[in-house]
Amino acid sequence: MPFRPAAIPTVFVAIGLFILVNLGAWQYRRHGQTAARLAEVTERTEGAPLDTLALQRAPSELSWYLASIDGHFVDAEPMLITNRYEFNQAGYEVVQRFQPTSGKELLVSRGWLPRERLDEELPALRATAPTTVRGMLLDLDYFRDEAGSSLRRFFLSTGFSTPQE
Repeated sequence: MPFRPAAIPTVFVAIGLFILVNLGAWQYRRHGQTAARLAEVTERTEGAPLDTLALQRAPSELSWYLASIDGHFVDAEPMLITNRYEFNQAGYEVVQRFQPTSGKELLVSRGWLPRERLDEELPALRATAPTTVRGMLLDLDYFRDEAGSSLRRFFLSTGFSTPQE
C-alpha cells in the first residue's frame, strides 16, 4: 500500500518547514552583522588612543575607541553603582564626573571598590588635580543631567578591577 499523507498534516509540516528555513536564514544574516560589528570594534580598540580634540566628533563615531584625555575630576560626590559583586565580594562601581581641558564633561568609571573599603577610599577620590585618564569611550546617551541636557555624553571605562587585600 503506497504512502498517502493526509492534507492537513502536510500543510502544517510545510508551514513549519518554511518557518524553520526562514529562521535559519535570519540567524545566518545576524551572524554576518555580528561579525562585521565585531571587526569594527576590534579595529577601533587596536588603534592609537584618541585625545581630547577627538571628542569633538559625532558621538556615534567615538564608541569603542581607546582614549587618553587630559583634564580634572569634578569636586563632587562620586556616583556609586551598588550591588556589584567581584571576587566573591560585595562592592560598588565608582563613577565620577571628569572635565576635559576642552569639551563636555565625561563620566569615568574609576573601577570597583569593596564595600568594606568605601569609607577609607572615598575621600581620595575627590582629588581635583590635573590628570590624564586612559580608557575606552562608550556612548551612553541615556545619562542626563538634572536639566535634561546631554551634559555627560560619554562614559570612559578605565579598566578592570583587581582584588584589593
